[in-house]
Amino acid sequence: MAEVAPPNPWGESNDFAALSRNGVGSMLEAAQVASNGLQDLAVEVANFSRESVERASLVARDMTKVTSPMELMQLQAGYARAQYDHSLREAAKLSTMMFQLARACLAEPRA
Repeated sequence: MAEVAPPNPWGESNDFAALSRNGVGSMLEAAQVASNGLQDLAVEVANFSRESVERASLVARDMTKVTSPMELMQLQAGYARAQYDHSLREAAKLSTMMFQLARACLAEPRA
C-alpha cells in the first residue's frame, strides 16, 4: 500500500525561502511605518512643549505688570483655563495620531 503525503499548507512549490523573505519584508515595512509614526509623534510633543513654555513665559511676564491681587488671580485663571483647553486638544490630537499609527502598523503588507 502506498503512503499518501498530507497536503502542503504552503502550496506545491515548498519555497520556504520566499515565504521567509516575504515575512521579513513585511516586518521591515511595519517597522519603517512605526518609526516614521513615532517620529511624527515626537515632533508633535516637542512643538506642544515649546508652545506651552512660550505661553507660560508670556503669562509670567504679564504677571510682573499687575497692580492688584484681583488682576493677578484673573490672569492666572485665564492662563489655567487656556492651558487646560490647549492640553485637551493636544491629547485628542495625539490619541488620533496614535490610533492611526497603530492601524498603519497592523495593516496588510503591500504586495
